[in-house]
Amino acid sequence: MWEGRMKNFKTLWHLIEISLSASMIYRVNFWFEIGALILHLGTYLITVSILFFYTNSIAGWNKEEVILMIGLSYFSGGVFLTFIKPGLDKLPDYIHGGDLDIYLLKPIQIIFYLIFSSINFLFLPYLFSGLLLSILSLLNLKTNLFISDIIFSSLVLSCGIIIFSSIYLVLICIYFWMLESNIEQLFLSLTNLTRYPLDVLNKVGKFIFSWIIPFAFISFLPGRVLLHRVEWWEIILVFPITFIIGYLSFVFWKFALKSYTSASS
Repeated sequence: MWEGRMKNFKTLWHLIEISLSASMIYRVNFWFEIGALILHLGTYLITVSILFFYTNSIAGWNKEEVILMIGLSYFSGGVFLTFIKPGLDKLPDYIHGGDLDIYLLKPIQIIFYLIFSSINFLFLPYLFSGLLLSILSLLNLKTNLFISDIIFSSLVLSCGIIIFSSIYLVLICIYFWMLESNIEQLFLSLTNLTRYPLDVLNKVGKFIFSWIIPFAFISFLPGRVLLHRVEWWEIILVFPITFIIGYLSFVFWKFALKSYTSASS
């Protein structure tokens, strides 16, 4: 069993090397992404600066705390755009082209194969800029951080990425029954909510995006952990919710896979 796991690990590592080589071919695109990132992130920071020029706090959050939210959002978004989304975005073409058979015969789960063979390293600047922005905002806030704060915040943020990816997988599975669908794009557009404190929403909206469609796990809750504003029961709830959503998305994936018709059928 150990030899099998080592073989799978070597296969995944080889796929990562292939993804890196493919990304390096388009070096010009890398600089375009850097430019787009500067423009995108700069727009948000300018907007925040303008807002806080007229007020000291919004829904109990000051400027540096909101910037922390933006940083965490960019970091988690960078992880998703770099490691998760590129592989899942290939599924519709494989489904409609009847080419999924090739990947179903691989010795590892097709989802993992697609993810590790399609890593887009061009989006790494989003990840690192988000991390840097988060660190700088915490330094400016002069928050007394403990190791436990960083650990729990990282765990909650990781759960948020898993939940976000699981929901995105479910939306991509719709292509097993439809030729075209923009529902995943609509879903991605909602991620703008992750860049601001959910406290700005009313109670219903805050509840929905905290526990029904838990975008709060991406930046809002991890930020509250770092700022010592979270209740212990909120952190505890994160893990069963992540497990349930992840498990249900996998079940739905297996169900959708039964509707697949190969090119040879």
